[in-house]
Amino acid sequence: MPPSFRHRGEDVSRRLMTLGIGLSLVTLTSWTGLARAVTSGTPAGSSGSSIRVRGHVVGLYPGARKAMRVRIGNRSTRAVLVTGIKVRSGDASPACLGTNLRFRPLRAPIVVGAGASKTTQLRVRMRRSAPDACQGARFPLRFAVTAVQR
Repeated sequence: MPPSFRHRGEDVSRRLMTLGIGLSLVTLTSWTGLARAVTSGTPAGSSGSSIRVRGHVVGLYPGARKAMRVRIGNRSTRAVLVTGIKVRSGDASPACLGTNLRFRPLRAPIVVGAGASKTTQLRVRMRRSAPDACQGARFPLRFAVTAVQR
């Protein structure tokens, strides 16, 4: 255990440990993908990151709830703990807005080994009020991934 110092009544070593953990947290928001309502997603080339995310779901229509299969790839030489994935949808067309899709965030953290990939599911729902133009439409997706290197 590192030595402890007191500063204003706080344990400084504990503060430094918390700071170190906080600094190792990485949020990646440059992912873009393609979805269809028949939704499929592939991140666009963000060359600076070692994590890749792809998603795919078929059979969406107004009122439908489906599981979107999401594949997380780790090109790093170290394992990562993925603690969150959020998805935002762009407009499929002027008649079918991205706000018609709702995505649930990642339910539990996932460890992805170095040079490996893992598959999980995120829930997606198309609003009941979505116009018929959204059935079978393609939506651009943006993935925001929060991960900690292990």
